[in-house]
Amino acid sequence: KVSIELNGSVTRTLELIDYKPLGYPTKFGIDPKTIGGQAATRLQIHIPIKDKTDMRDIRFASASNIDGLSYPKLLNGVDLQQGKILLKVNGKGLEASGSGQFLDVPAELSWNETFNVEKGPSSKYTARVTADEKQLEALGFPTVGLVSGPASLEVEMWGRGSKIAGGKIHGDLKEAELIAEALSWRKPKGKAAQITFDFELPEGEGARFENLKLAGEEIDVSGRLAFEVDGPPKIITMNKLILGPNNNLSGEGRLLPSGAYDISAKGVKADISETMKEISSSGGVTEDKSKGLAFDIDARLDEVVLREGAVIKDVVASGSFDGDDFKHLS
Repeated sequence: KVSIELNGSVTRTLELIDYKPLGYPTKFGIDPKTIGGQAATRLQIHIPIKDKTDMRDIRFASASNIDGLSYPKLLNGVDLQQGKILLKVNGKGLEASGSGQFLDVPAELSWNETFNVEKGPSSKYTARVTADEKQLEALGFPTVGLVSGPASLEVEMWGRGSKIAGGKIHGDLKEAELIAEALSWRKPKGKAAQITFDFELPEGEGARFENLKLAGEEIDVSGRLAFEVDGPPKIITMNKLILGPNNNLSGEGRLLPSGAYDISAKGVKADISETMKEISSSGGVTEDKSKGLAFDIDARLDEVVLREGAVIKDVVASGSFDGDDFKHLS
């Protein structure tokens, strides 16, 4: 048994296990030269004493305390910075755990890699972050105006090395305000709500969010989203949309070439009282402000809540909203 202690750059430490026959960083898509930081490493090598020793007979294990780790484009194209990680490597795989930062968002991190996997995922990453809507957008998690305030997320991803194929997300939204202006609904901060969904990142295609679920008191939402490549959602499917006592419907939205959405909806009830109040109070004149989401809509609902609690029944409606005002509504 040979024991070695090394102090130096993470790049150099990774290069040591990148030499043949190991070549581990290269195998899972990591170029040691792109990884920054300093490492204090303990390395043990077990060499059997016999007449003929094959490289496969040599066993090794290492443990490294890493400070100032940087890893490019680790989470949705965003670099990991200021990592403080314990990294353990042996002939079967590696384990890493610790903390770091994506932009200005602190994160708890783990990484497990299984070597010599011929098919399927060999890498698993987890990240725990708490971020507000602006930080989430910067990290590549679209909030599309529906979230205000901090959300606590646990992100699990898998793939092969730096090539992420998919994962799942669980979010605690208790301290965030949730907003659905078109349906006159808000969840206040401090009221419990949870979100979960699976995501897929097929090569050459846009991301897909599957098994989307949002749950809480008087909140029950399920659906899926399919995104343009590096762009907005192209299909939004809501199999169930229960938000408060006045919204119980389902629907689908499809992105049009104009950038507006073609929305179809049906169900028991929808609350458009705030939208009607804004239109009425403006006298048809919109304020000078940035436009909202433009859409065409076709809806069939048992009940629609208007201003001051007025309700109309057996509604069949169609309209076109340009982001400022309805151009027609019948």
